[in-house]
Amino acid sequence: MRPLLALDFDGVICDSLDECLVSAVNAHARLRGRTTLVRRPDELDPDLVARFRVHRHLVRGAGEYETLLHWLRTRDDDPSPATFAEAVRLRAADVIAFQPVFFIVRTALRSADPAAWTALHRHYAEAAASWDELCDAREVHLVTTKDLASVRHFNDVWHLALADDHLHTCERFVSKAGGVRELAGRRGVQPKAVTFVDDHPLHLADVAATGARCLWASWGYASTAPEWPALANLAALLIPEGCPA
Repeated sequence: MRPLLALDFDGVICDSLDECLVSAVNAHARLRGRTTLVRRPDELDPDLVARFRVHRHLVRGAGEYETLLHWLRTRDDDPSPATFAEAVRLRAADVIAFQPVFFIVRTALRSADPAAWTALHRHYAEAAASWDELCDAREVHLVTTKDLASVRHFNDVWHLALADDHLHTCERFVSKAGGVRELAGRRGVQPKAVTFVDDHPLHLADVAATGARCLWASWGYASTAPEWPALANLAALLIPEGCPA
């Protein structure tokens, strides 16, 4: 069996910052009774767009976009991981209510204008360049909090060619750690046999508790994660000297 490799999607394979912002704004509007969809970031306040790109890495699930958007629209100071986590705790009811609406408006925009929705995503060039070779060398799975329909869409349009049972999405597990455990169990191995790559330090911490080997995607959304071995790009997984121990 080839070595098992589990990759996050957003922040590892795909830059979806623009789509996440547009969907968050649309969900916020929908919850307040408005039905008009924003389709592009250039329809929004440039300062909001810039600050969202800086702080998106704090968000761990779709519901938490509610808290980030509320913070950016009502406060001038910047959230830290600790202050943002506390804000999420205090707004727990809003976070829970926001998550399903986020996916509803994402689906609505994808259905109304597939080309515009697809254009909100950027395939990281180095991930694309090394993909086929990586899939030859490793058994590649996606373990992501993104929804299955979106991941299936990019699996198709970007020719990732992963089998459907290699797409571990938010509908299929409670946490990324759960996704890695499920993957290992289906393959009859312990989680320590899985290498997991994510750009979010907190997701890495969760998955590391399973025993999986965890590497930080240094090109993703989080600007720093000093406690985790840094991966320069996915191609580094193919060469021993490029892959941190």
